[in-house]
Amino acid sequence: MNDSQAMSDASDSLSSLLLDHSDPIEAVSAGVIAHMNEDHSDANLDYAHGLGACPEATSAILLKINRLGIVLQATTSDEVKTIPVKFPEPLESQDQIRPALINLLTEARKSLKSINRFSNQETSA
Repeated sequence: MNDSQAMSDASDSLSSLLLDHSDPIEAVSAGVIAHMNEDHSDANLDYAHGLGACPEATSAILLKINRLGIVLQATTSDEVKTIPVKFPEPLESQDQIRPALINLLTEARKSLKSINRFSNQETSA
């Protein structure tokens, strides 16, 4: 996949995450966003690093959550990036939010461990 295709795919993902009007979790999304940004900034950063292909992020905030996924704003030393991250399956109810975020975090941290192992192998070779 070339860079322009990757950017187009990211743009399509972002559009679908931002424009979903039939969302069963919309009523509680503001509270979830506030909670994640106030109490789980480390998780937001792990999402950006592990799932958002933004290892250079120094901070990340949750901008949006809906039934399809989350949208993060990640800050690097020289730019601010908007990062969409889709849930594996659309959420159907509000009680699925917490488990879905925990599952994303687990996947993000697995990805980070793999990246760190690979980096350590490269530096020791």
